[in-house]
Amino acid sequence: MPHFTIFLLLLFLGLPVAAVGECLRSPSSSALALYEKHQDFIFTGAPSPPLGEALANAVEANLAEQRRTGSSGFIDWNYWTDAQDGEQSRSAKVTFAKVKGAQAQVRISYYFLLGPGEKQMLKQAVVQLSRTHHGCWLVEDVLRGQRSVMSYLERN
Repeated sequence: MPHFTIFLLLLFLGLPVAAVGECLRSPSSSALALYEKHQDFIFTGAPSPPLGEALANAVEANLAEQRRTGSSGFIDWNYWTDAQDGEQSRSAKVTFAKVKGAQAQVRISYYFLLGPGEKQMLKQAVVQLSRTHHGCWLVEDVLRGQRSVMSYLERN
């Protein structure tokens, strides 16, 4: 099963927003946690950073459809790298953060290596977040160029 489908499955399965105990108090921390801990989600089922309700519901609906049909799901590649092969760096760096009221956008940069002997490529993603009345930052969407996780999930 492709890595990103497994990522989605373990990241979001059974993790409604209210059930996630960790409250990340900075949008940058929440964006980095989503990126840096995703391999832990894949391989150990570790808890997810908090997700916004719409994203959590969209992913759960996609996963329910996968369970119903036995398909590999709508997103079947590694969203962070746009590839099925290769490795991405374990850590990322915040290169831009903009907070406006209870909304934030955080751009993170990381590296992707397609294979041995290949040149590393710099990749970027923008994580969109919202702040709860408790001050916790929830992931609402992830954008890579014009691609949005929510737009893919909503189409399915």
